[in-house]
Amino acid sequence: MNCQFQALTKDDIDSQLILRYVSTSSPDVQIEQIFKVARSNEDERLTKCNINNHCLLWHGTGI
Repeated sequence: MNCQFQALTKDDIDSQLILRYVSTSSPDVQIEQIFKVARSNEDERLTKCNINNHCLLWHGTGI
């Protein structure tokens, strides 16, 4: 897949954003772990495009 997976702590800024969204939209949901997925050279490709409106894409799976 040529991707890197990283488990985030609850103090990470991306984790805080996701936790805040989940707590306001579904307060009874429990988050066990948040992972960051990054493709190789993704940062370099985004920098070349000079796009300033990046969005956070996330997926929650209910088991």
